[in-house]
Amino acid sequence: MDFLDGEWVAFRMFYQDTVAAAPYGLVTDSLLRASAGDARAVDLAVLVPSTFAEVSWHPEAVIDNLRPRYVLLGHWEDLFRPPWEAPVPVFLNDFGHFVGRLERVLEAVSDPAAGWHMPVAGTRFRLR
Repeated sequence: MDFLDGEWVAFRMFYQDTVAAAPYGLVTDSLLRASAGDARAVDLAVLVPSTFAEVSWHPEAVIDNLRPRYVLLGHWEDLFRPPWEAPVPVFLNDFGHFVGRLERVLEAVSDPAAGWHMPVAGTRFRLR
C-alpha cells in the first residue's frame, strides 16, 4: 500500500495476512517501481509469524525481498483467549524461534535502527 503526498509516495506498507509458498508473497522489483515510479523501499512490513513454519524461507526471504525500515508483527497472539487476559503467542507455534530468525535477518539486511515491534491491544505506533 502506498500512502501518497500529492503524486509522491510518502509511506509504503506491505501487509501479509498469511504465508504462501514462493514466488507468492514476494514483491517483484517491477511491481515496486510501477507503484511508485521508482524503486522505493518498503517503510513498514506487517508480517504474520503464526504460520511461519509452513514455508522454510519465512521471514528471511520476505525481509531480504522488502528490506523494510520497520517490521510489525500481526496475528502473533492466540485469538481464542479472553481480551482481558494478557496476550500469549499462538498455541503450538515456536514464537521464540521465529523471533530469533527475524532478528538475525534484520541485522543482516536492514538499518540497525529499524527493528521490529509486536503490538498488543491499545498500542499506538507513529512511524515516519
